[in-house]
Amino acid sequence: MAKRRKQPIKSCLLVIGCSFVVLAMQMSSDLNSPVLFLFKALIQPISMMILVGNLIIYALTRSHLVLAATLFSTLIIVPFLLPKTGSEIINKSNNPNSKTSGTALITGTFSTLTRTKNIDDIVAFAKSSQANLLCLQEVSQAHRKLIIEKLKQQYPYQLETQNNQLTLSTYPLTLTDEDGHIQASVLTHPKWGELVVINAHMSRPYQHKHLDKAWVSLLALLDKQTKTVLCGDLNITPNNTLYDLLQQRYKLNDALSSGYGFTFPSSERRLAIVGPFIRIDYIFTKGLRASNTQTLDASDKSDHKAVLTHIHPENRKRHK
Repeated sequence: MAKRRKQPIKSCLLVIGCSFVVLAMQMSSDLNSPVLFLFKALIQPISMMILVGNLIIYALTRSHLVLAATLFSTLIIVPFLLPKTGSEIINKSNNPNSKTSGTALITGTFSTLTRTKNIDDIVAFAKSSQANLLCLQEVSQAHRKLIIEKLKQQYPYQLETQNNQLTLSTYPLTLTDEDGHIQASVLTHPKWGELVVINAHMSRPYQHKHLDKAWVSLLALLDKQTKTVLCGDLNITPNNTLYDLLQQRYKLNDALSSGYGFTFPSSERRLAIVGPFIRIDYIFTKGLRASNTQTLDASDKSDHKAVLTHIHPENRKRHK
């Protein structure tokens, strides 16, 4: 009898304990902690599994005490299931009546996985999106040549790296910096002047408990710039500390202002039953603003979804 009485108590401790572990880890910085980085990157699916597990425990015990613990745990877990997106400033820019809506720089990013021979899908996405600026990652050298050839009329300006990035533009581009993960260039807009475009395919940020050199280089580059568009596969999620750092320390704004915007893994390719459950592909802006951001299935042969947005010059209010 005593053993039966202890069982609901153990279940309650398990239910509440898992929830507080999630809370504690989410509130902790994952800088220089590869294990915590991976946990926080998967915080939403992990929270969902804990929530389902709590309900299963209650179904097995049918204890009022476990029910109360489950409800309490749910209050802790649910906030981690909600989307974490851009700032309120960007939400305001989604106004379709914006005076600059007709002068937008339509910008897209797509991690293509061209080794699956999806060149036609990429070309179709470029044409249907009517993007002025298109940042592609995971493009092999042979496929870069094919894409440039097929889209040379739409994009007279192209920059390719020796790694896997390809940047296409309807406006002049000048390469300024390049390494294995970052391609930086200056785009000359006829009305806005010069702005920096960074096409990035970043590695996992933490190697051997230290920030990866590619990320050190990217952050140093961002620290020097004003009007900037950062797009690509960053291999971080909105729950990781680096995401907060990009917004708070480096003043970047996430173009996605509402919804989850999950981009990986694509439901058309890997884990098709589960579908996308994390977001690692982004368009960030600095000194500019974004609107009408969406994620798209650009190719059923890539394991990423594409991101497309409209970028506008930042409104400056004059104080009397």
